[in-house]
Amino acid sequence: MFMPQQYETRGLSGQQASSAQWGQGLESIKTPPHHDRRRNFSGYSVHDNGPELRDLTRRMDDLDVRTWEMQKTLATHAQTTREWQQHSDDQFHNLHEQLRAHHDYTTTVALAVDDNDHKHGGL
Repeated sequence: MFMPQQYETRGLSGQQASSAQWGQGLESIKTPPHHDRRRNFSGYSVHDNGPELRDLTRRMDDLDVRTWEMQKTLATHAQTTREWQQHSDDQFHNLHEQLRAHHDYTTTVALAVDDNDHKHGGL
């Protein structure tokens, strides 16, 4: 099972790798890689050589498709994570504003009560 969080990408932390490589979103990974049946190995055309090289080409094509699928999955995860982070940031901001408004209200009420007590001789 592929676990992307277990790997670092080119010496970058997960956050940096996410931003650097997957930050472009799904637009950069719309279609699977194109397979060229004339893939070259050490200058020899696979198309014209034996079954071993054709098998190697097929396996490499399979790896290309699997790699593309993993990139697409990772890009989808990165996009979902960015959306979740934005939603969380928005909720935190709203909560902070509510707490500030509550604090301002209670401070205003306390000052008004204190001012009223002083005007009427206090307790």
